Amino acid sequence: MIQVVAAVVMWLLVISLLPGTRRRDHSVLTAAITIAVAMTLNIDPVYTGLDTAFAGRNYIDLLANISMVVGIYFLSKAIIRAATPEDVGERRDTVGAVALGVVILGLAASFSFISTRGTSTRFMLDFGDQFPAAFYSAIQFVYIGYVVSVTGATCFRFRPGMSRPYYRVAFTLIGIGCALAVLLVTLVLVMDALHLQGQIDAMHAISPAYDFTVIAAIAFLCAGLAIPPVARRILHRKEGRDRERVGSWAQRRLGKDSRNPERRSTATRYRIASSKGSSPQTS
Repeated sequence: MIQVVAAVVMWLLVISLLPGTRRRDHSVLTAAITIAVAMTLNIDPVYTGLDTAFAGRNYIDLLANISMVVGIYFLSKAIIRAATPEDVGERRDTVGAVALGVVILGLAASFSFISTRGTSTRFMLDFGDQFPAAFYSAIQFVYIGYVVSVTGATCFRFRPGMSRPYYRVAFTLIGIGCALAVLLVTLVLVMDALHLQGQIDAMHAISPAYDFTVIAAIAFLCAGLAIPPVARRILHRKEGRDRERVGSWAQRRLGKDSRNPERRSTATRYRIASSKGSSPQTS
């Protein structure tokens, strides 16, 4: 159930971003779609159906996790770029791209050492007692934790200087979502460590907090990301209605003047009077 709710929230974010596709920068939309696909792959019927086509080797779990880290990377870049003032300048993120490549290779390598037994919709619950599986999970979540911590810190750092109130609200929500995501990473790493040690009861005791944090983090992040484009569309429509009202008022005023010849502007009456009083002199 938790996977369905998370995927639905992400797809709702994608839908809210679609009307702004005429803008040049589609990085947030692309990242949101990538993350939404990753979450959709984790829905049990989708996962089972697709993994059957790959002989039940759980390659869909690997695909979903790679999609997640790629989406998080590009989403973080887009958020940081939007939050950072123009006078600060944008730095080329070569280190970040290299780190992403290393993480993807690490996920693929560690996955290859996990001993699986058919399709599993509870991958870490079924195989998390293996060290390669714990390492596989740790690679993903440590990377996500680092990325979102940098993103959240950037949001809180530059939020006070943002001119528009809805931007300040949006980046506050994103920053809170990033903080919750860091908490989520901590919970996952603790659960993985407990699983390796065979403390299953303790691991299950943490599970409700994990479920709540997943939904809360996604909800705050999606709300913050959706506010700017929605607010821009609302303001644009309001400005359009204001222009229409002004245009309608001007047309009505011109119509009244045209129906009443006596209502002329002062400048027009002055020009008529001047032309009458300045007749040419005869010699």
